[in-house]
Amino acid sequence: MGRTKTNNLHLRTSPTKTLERRLGERNASYRALVDDIRRDLAKHYLANTALRLHQIAYALGYSEPGPLVRAFKRWTDETPMQYRRKHA
Repeated sequence: MGRTKTNNLHLRTSPTKTLERRLGERNASYRALVDDIRRDLAKHYLANTALRLHQIAYALGYSEPGPLVRAFKRWTDETPMQYRRKHA
């Protein structure tokens, strides 16, 4: 029975280790990938939808708009609403 638990543990951790290794080979990180995807999706939602900021924040995995606004300013040097006005 102990062997089955060991095998199951290996199956659950192996893909994570593989992902970490492959990202490392490309000088990338999971956090950076998530950040890039969030940036691209935020830009898309702001330019192409009528979603409100709190809806976009929730869709991107933020619990409230504040962290999204700070991240968006870091990514683009402008607020989400400034970006929407320019690109909508």
